[in-house]
This record gives sequence, structure tokens and C-alpha cells, in this order.
Amino acid sequence: MPFHEPPKAATKSVVVVADIFGRTPHLEECASWFARDAAPLIVDPYCGSLRSFADEAEAHAAFQAECGLERLTDLVREAVAGVAGPVDLVGFSVGAAAVWRVAAEIPGPGRAVCFYGSRIRDYPDLAPRRETLLVFPRSEPSFDVRALARSLRGRPNVRVLRTLWLHGFLNPLSVNFSPRASARLRKVLERGEAGSLSAFL
Repeated sequence: MPFHEPPKAATKSVVVVADIFGRTPHLEECASWFARDAAPLIVDPYCGSLRSFADEAEAHAAFQAECGLERLTDLVREAVAGVAGPVDLVGFSVGAAAVWRVAAEIPGPGRAVCFYGSRIRDYPDLAPRRETLLVFPRSEPSFDVRALARSLRGRPNVRVLRTLWLHGFLNPLSVNFSPRASARLRKVLERGEAGSLSAFL
């Protein structure tokens, strides 16, 4: 399935949804790669507050205590409702799961891109109402990525890609961060090839 860019004449907004680490300088930079023509709107679990965590376990505990997936999904719904015109959705990890859920509720114009959304496995029967790209890691310790990817591949509006990297490969705060993957994604987006992220892989 081709993953088309919106018409060039359209004014497009981009909503970027953070992972459990919330808003960080790197996320802000990464969000700008997706929103070359407008300032991105960042949705995060801590409502814009810059947080510092000792490790992923501490970040996960804070996310569960202060937000959770249900609340994060509500924040994404609110963000999309406040945008006029086409809006792209980009999510990372639990943010990707929130984007997956909202993409099944709110149609385009606009597309959705979900990076290593492991919680998508809890909502395998949803049907996105906009073009949606799922970028999965090579593997996950808690489930079979290959089986999930196989079950989702071929559905209307869904394209599935698996990378060589692990969960969190775009986040410097993750033990699985890959500078190479981050640099390659930036290069692809700066060249205006966001409609064909397979070039990134």
C-alpha cells in the first residue's frame, strides 16, 4: 500500500506523542523533523513539564502514577480536536499506542506513524481510519513482534515495517537508543521522504 503525502497545498499540523519519558529536548528536535512547515504540537504524559528520571523503571512508575494510557489517549484526542485542517499523528512507544487508538476513531486527512508501539498488541482489532504506518522493533521481550506484525499486515490503511533495532531506538534515554537510526530518520525526513519511511529502514 503506498503511503501517500497529503497534497502540497494543504496546511498540515503534526501532533507528536511522547513515550514514558515525556517531553525532552531530543523529542522536541525529533518532532521538528516531522513538522518541517509548522511547529509541532507535542503531547506528553506530564503536560509539558520537563522531567528527569534515573532510569526507565522510574519513568514507567511515574507514567503509571501520573497519567496512564487512557489519560494519554484522551490528551491526544483533545489535541486533534483543537487542530483545524489536516493533522498527522506521530507516536513513540506508549504514545504510539495512543495514536493507534485515536487513528481508529478520527479519520484523515492526515496519517499516523507509530514507532515501537508495544501496547498496540492490546488493541489488535482496531481499524485505523487514516493511513497508518506501524514501525516495530526487531523483537520485544514480552511478546512475539513477528506474530503481531503478521496479524496486522495487509489490513486497510495499515502498513507494517520491522526494523533492525530494539524498542526505544529513537530515544537517547533508552538503553536501546541507536544514534545511527536517529540520524537516518532525520536524513529521510529532511529529504522530504516521510511518505516512504521504508527508505529509513
